[in-house]
Amino acid sequence: EKHDFVSTGNALFVRFESKTGSYSGSSLYYWAHYDFFNNTKFGTAVAGTLCDEEFSSWKSVSGYLRSPMNTLVYKKPENSSPLTCRYSFVTDRRLYARVILTVTAINFKEHPFNTGSCDECWEGRLDKLVVWEPGTTNSTKPPSNGLTGGHCLCKNTNVLSFTKSKPVAKIVSSTESLFLELLVDGAHAASSYFKHPAPLFEATYEFVHSPLCGPAVIPA
Repeated sequence: EKHDFVSTGNALFVRFESKTGSYSGSSLYYWAHYDFFNNTKFGTAVAGTLCDEEFSSWKSVSGYLRSPMNTLVYKKPENSSPLTCRYSFVTDRRLYARVILTVTAINFKEHPFNTGSCDECWEGRLDKLVVWEPGTTNSTKPPSNGLTGGHCLCKNTNVLSFTKSKPVAKIVSSTESLFLELLVDGAHAASSYFKHPAPLFEATYEFVHSPLCGPAVIPA
């Protein structure tokens, strides 16, 4: 019988107990294998979530982020719902009025779901990144289309537009908050990305337009 045990910290203790037999008994045995996983976060982990992170301007004005380094998050049953990891960029408008998010790379694996055009990005089962502003959509839920200013990026976005000098996407918010959500279809999350060390996406962020530059609107 197979059981997986995942520690909540950097240590795990295993003790063998038996009410019959002995350590030398031929009828009693167990075997196990172990792996270490890097659980480094680039932002602040959101409590009660699997992989959500928050980036606030009062902790760092700019920085780097990527998909989860801990690939255990991708170990899902094939019939499960998509894996979602949300990255929230928040500030106080009195500090900064905009967020610049630059997606520098998308590295989703080859899979039947990922061969479609990004025209199907919103409705399709492609692995994707969805970017939106909760201040303009009036919702913390990801949009279902781009009519409210949201962006949906898939594997073929990378193929079509990425060069060393040109990022996959550069998004400048119109408000002081921005959300990025990674969605991976549960049907192949484990087979494609479990123990796959390469990042599924990489990005940088920067909070800009501080009040030190003066008022946003100057009367005529």
